Amino acid sequence: LWFCTWGGGVFCFDGSGFTTYTNADGLLDNHARDMLQDREGSFWFVHSHSGLTRFDAETSRLLTGAAVPETLIQTREGALWFGAADQLCCLYKGEQRCQTFGSEVFSLLEDSSRRFWVGIFGEGLYCHDSTDAVWEGKPKHFTREQGLKSNAIFSVIEARDGTIWVGTYGSPGCLCRF
Repeated sequence: LWFCTWGGGVFCFDGSGFTTYTNADGLLDNHARDMLQDREGSFWFVHSHSGLTRFDAETSRLLTGAAVPETLIQTREGALWFGAADQLCCLYKGEQRCQTFGSEVFSLLEDSSRRFWVGIFGEGLYCHDSTDAVWEGKPKHFTREQGLKSNAIFSVIEARDGTIWVGTYGSPGCLCRF
């Protein structure tokens, strides 16, 4: 089991004890906000102040990247998508593409229908027909005008039945069902 901490680095529990990884071991910093294990088995740790750290389990060394992500997911095709402040970025086959928004990209989801959801902290929620459609524009855009209680999107998740749930921040914050 892997645990991210805000200030203590990353912990791995192997069933009998903990191993701690910190900036002394190669993390960009000790504030780890999120993590993901990709299809190749590598772990990616998100540091909102400094970037991405990639841990390669085969070689037991930490590799670093330069982006400053807030959230990180891997799509079915294997692309890594992350929010880097006000940018939505995609890292795929060694290339990185980014799209800029007016506020912080805070949550991402590729749902079971392959739609791509982007939660922006202050702008609401965008729904693209696919990851390719991100670069084409024309997403569905949900804000307070469309029924959200807040435009500050904090989280997006899909339930087993395909329902999309969106958590908003602030007053009034709420849980919205799509």
